[in-house]
Amino acid sequence: MRPFSCVLLRWLGGVGMHVIECDLPSGSALRGDAIRNAYFHDSYRAKLARPELGIVDIFFALFGYTPLWMKVLLIVRNAAAKVFGLEAPTVGEIMKPTVRREYCVAKR
Repeated sequence: MRPFSCVLLRWLGGVGMHVIECDLPSGSALRGDAIRNAYFHDSYRAKLARPELGIVDIFFALFGYTPLWMKVLLIVRNAAAKVFGLEAPTVGEIMKPTVRREYCVAKR
């Protein structure tokens, strides 16, 4: 069975794409004990068949889909949180999230 990350890379790159398991990039913060003591880690590389995609597009292709049942659970959870005065996303924000062209650290 292929790792899930391989399946996603193939989806982004097209059928018959060549995915290569590789070492972590040399500039990765995940070095030394952080990886040596890890229960699981992987790193793959592949040439994308759609090089025009930006990192935001690739991120949402990989992580942007939320099943309806999960959205319903989030809406119920947020309704309960609001009863206790906590801030939570609206139903509209959950059902149709805004995709911005640019993202920054610590921005919502």
